[in-house]
Amino acid sequence: MNTTPQNIIESILEQANPLGVNLDVKKNVFILPTKKELWETFKYYFFNLNGKGFIENNQTVENVRTLFYYFLKDEMFFQCPNLIGELSIPSFDKGLLIIGGFGIGKTAYMKAFEKCFEKYSPHRFKIYSTNDVVTMFESCDRFDDRNTFFDKMSLGKLLFDDFNSERLANNFGKVDLLKEIIEKRYMNQKLTHITCNYADGFDMDVEKTLKEFAERYGSRVYDRLFEMFNIVTFSGKSLRR
Repeated sequence: MNTTPQNIIESILEQANPLGVNLDVKKNVFILPTKKELWETFKYYFFNLNGKGFIENNQTVENVRTLFYYFLKDEMFFQCPNLIGELSIPSFDKGLLIIGGFGIGKTAYMKAFEKCFEKYSPHRFKIYSTNDVVTMFESCDRFDDRNTFFDKMSLGKLLFDDFNSERLANNFGKVDLLKEIIEKRYMNQKLTHITCNYADGFDMDVEKTLKEFAERYGSRVYDRLFEMFNIVTFSGKSLRR
């Protein structure tokens, strides 16, 4: 049997739910993809989105391995060296807060996973750049538009890319928009993912990076981060060459 990435994708796209089989529509029961299925699908979408293949070396594989174990709900996730378990108790019920240097693959990897799980509802999520979120909010002219916007940002599984890099929103007054969104998602108990860079001048300093969240968004958001997220670090050199 030919198991090229293309053929695997074509095969699973014939199913009602790529990367999962709906065994009982009424009960909405799904089967997780196998490691091989997810690996081949991930590489396929990574290539399609980036125009180049996934670079495999010790650091990139270690970074991605942590994400794979998380999405596959593999107990090995709790043993990953990239997982900072002493700051936040690891759990599959929490989202991912991925911290790393510039160009290290945080966004590219998660965009590939976004495509992998596009029709697999247990893991399906939507990625928004934080500055795009600000732009969307600033385009809301009416009160009803803002309500619709906050409904959209408060429901479903979302990933906010480049957290803490966004400008203040300006729509009839300045507002730190992501602070409000994170608080609403916390209250609604919605699973959330975040990517961010290390604090400027403090590479590999996770605690300093998180403290910058407290300085910007306040102690309440800072405290809730540990309840909402598994804290994961990415290491290695920039892949933008």
